Amino acid sequence: MKVSFIHTGDLHIGRQFHFARMGDVYGRNRRMDLWESFERILNTAEKNHIDLLLISGNLFDKDEMDLLDIERAAERFSRLTRTHVVICAGNHDYYSSLSIYGLVEWPDNVTLFKTGRLESVYFPDINTEVYSLSWTKRTYASMPFSPDFEVNPEHNNILMLHGDACNMNSEYMPIPVERLDQFDYMALGHLHNHFYINAQTAYCGTPEPLGFDEAGDHGVVVGQLEDHRCQSQFVPIQKRRFFEESFEITPAMGEKQIEALLLERVPEEQRKHNYHRFILKGYRDPAVSLEKIKSALYPAFYYLEIDDSGLVLDLDVELLLKENRGNIVGKFIQEMRLEGDDALAERALEYGLEGILREKVVL
Repeated sequence: MKVSFIHTGDLHIGRQFHFARMGDVYGRNRRMDLWESFERILNTAEKNHIDLLLISGNLFDKDEMDLLDIERAAERFSRLTRTHVVICAGNHDYYSSLSIYGLVEWPDNVTLFKTGRLESVYFPDINTEVYSLSWTKRTYASMPFSPDFEVNPEHNNILMLHGDACNMNSEYMPIPVERLDQFDYMALGHLHNHFYINAQTAYCGTPEPLGFDEAGDHGVVVGQLEDHRCQSQFVPIQKRRFFEESFEITPAMGEKQIEALLLERVPEEQRKHNYHRFILKGYRDPAVSLEKIKSALYPAFYYLEIDDSGLVLDLDVELLLKENRGNIVGKFIQEMRLEGDDALAERALEYGLEGILREKVVL
């Protein structure tokens, strides 16, 4: 008998995003993207008659959520006509008597693990037993059960955990995968990028990346069990990606050259659909206006932020002081030096000189 499953987790529904530009607008849009991915996963399960939907922790972003979001998720699960949904709570949405999971009545096709002890649920129609536990506190210095136990060899056996299989010193439930080889598949959550530890153990990663530190493909693991053999593959489903790139700027570059450099690196189709962060480094001519560059580029991207904190004005302050002692430039340099010579004072001097020189006040 073949048993099909979708393994997902770390959806972080309800997450509050913080963007450098128009945070309220893009944060709301990104929350909507998370819901779209959630819907896409459930639609795929229904359309393909998937037997099991495994959600390995952090379905929700925190243990305080809008009740409407929780009711929406429960109602959407209830529309699945064949799929068994199995959920464990993670470190963000950990379970307690007062937790968000207790605020609604979950449909009959949803199994929610409610204790910090390893338990199992058996589904006779697909001869499959799923072992799991929910987080009931914020940290776990060790896995709260011994890995040395037997499973029923007549069943398909799945272990679903939220924890860290890469760091045995982690405070987020270190998982000794090599000691849990009695399972046909291990569905892990917590780490946000997908990867396989071995042929039957995988982190699904987040279906949608949550920030610039989560580059690459994001999606779900789709698999099938038969006679204790597991075949699975990662399927990308993300709506948007996050890209971060660095650029070296030189004083010889004008505004149009810098704009062209930034634009040519990113294909137009990619610009209009994803989140981009450009990190500018090097030196720039004081006559170059970063604000003009930003204003010209922003409309060409769905989302763009430009980090110019590593970009230094190409100024010879000593020469400027020598040549402008009798005018506003020289007086400004002298007054600013009275403020000190730390990094903040140097940055303030640069910004002030940039404004004066760009306005072409006397040199």
